[in-house]
Amino acid sequence: MQIIKSTSRLFESYAFILHIKNRTYKIFTPLGYASQEAELQANKSALSAKFWLNRVVEVSPFLSCLAMPKGQPIEKLNKEQAQQFMEEALLKSLKYPKRSVCNSFDLEVLRGLERYGMKEHLLTKAAQAIKDMCLPITSAHGDLHINNMIMLGGELRIIDWAMYNSKGSFITDYIHFYNYQQAISNKQSWAVAILAERLYLEKLAQLLSIGPTQLRIAYAISRIYGEVYQQRKLSLIPPQQIVKYNNVLEQLTTNAI
Repeated sequence: MQIIKSTSRLFESYAFILHIKNRTYKIFTPLGYASQEAELQANKSALSAKFWLNRVVEVSPFLSCLAMPKGQPIEKLNKEQAQQFMEEALLKSLKYPKRSVCNSFDLEVLRGLERYGMKEHLLTKAAQAIKDMCLPITSAHGDLHINNMIMLGGELRIIDWAMYNSKGSFITDYIHFYNYQQAISNKQSWAVAILAERLYLEKLAQLLSIGPTQLRIAYAISRIYGEVYQQRKLSLIPPQQIVKYNNVLEQLTTNAI
């Protein structure tokens, strides 16, 4: 039996992982009960999504946790294979119909954050900056990074679907994959990392004929929406996260003017 997350931090985290033989168990703390239900429902939805065919690791409820087949972290095996998957999935996504990115999230739900510290009208301003943006709507994992990829049965598979959005776009997943790498390398949050100039983002902007700032805004809103969905209750969003939302959206919307 192997415990991945230190139990000394048990009640500071949403969940911790146990590996027992060929099964993995994700055990949720009291902080993560809402995330458990969100992940179970989202996993079921992702399994039926054509874009993610044969990539979703199915989870099932087991006592007070979620169980799944045990895989090997791809980060320790073949990082290049993860990047190859991302580039192939990007090309695949470009074949999907484009729709307004604003339809990928419920702005009225997000505006509820204003009761808990989100600056008034900031989300509306951000949505206005991308109101004419269209992206290929493929559905989105929501938190796609290399640590959520495993090798299972000789194939790359994806775990942790709690932030899945059936109306989302792989484009924001693509941004998060590379933004996450930069954030980890520089010991930053995603909201800080996305503000920097990045070659991958410039290339993506050219490919899509969309401004980099607008892509950043679409990504930031998708991240906020995913975190809200995962928590299920706006009151459970930590105050420091709302400060982060304010900071990133203020800087991005200022640059968009």
